[in-house]
Amino acid sequence: MVGLALLFTAAAMRLIGGLSSALAPDRRYWIHSAFTCLMIGGIAIGFWNLWSIAGVTWTLPRFLLALGIPGANYYIATVLIPENPADVPSWRDYYYATRVRFFGGLLALLMIQAVSARVLLGMAWTDPVRILDLGFMGFALVGMRSDNPRVHAGLAILMAVVFLSFAFVLAVQPGWLAA
Repeated sequence: MVGLALLFTAAAMRLIGGLSSALAPDRRYWIHSAFTCLMIGGIAIGFWNLWSIAGVTWTLPRFLLALGIPGANYYIATVLIPENPADVPSWRDYYYATRVRFFGGLLALLMIQAVSARVLLGMAWTDPVRILDLGFMGFALVGMRSDNPRVHAGLAILMAVVFLSFAFVLAVQPGWLAA
């Protein structure tokens, strides 16, 4: 569990550490800023969901699978916020230049989460939560394929609405996934 928490922490630190540059008034791009903030929230939810796997019987393959979730979050964080965020002249240009890697990382994260829920928690492939999995996977594919700013604005707004609904309705109790 400590290894998982450390990776989640590293991802959150990367995103939070780059916020001052990403939100600089002369360079910011609201869509990039929205996804960055949503990923910070997603990491917090991922950390919160560690309660769900507290009772898992651990093996090395299960641990490596579980590491995939915070690892994918860290990858996404490094895509959203580069090593030297102060050197990014335009977050709009940066966002569209890295959108395929960002949404590809999001797609990988979603797949890892789906497999982890099945392997670690025994969640059925037919569980209603899988609708969210599939919806967000489609969302990620659209984000990878499109370079249209209106599409990306719609994706950012949709993700914010779904994330807030999910965070304050489904994920309010520790261990909710294991229930």
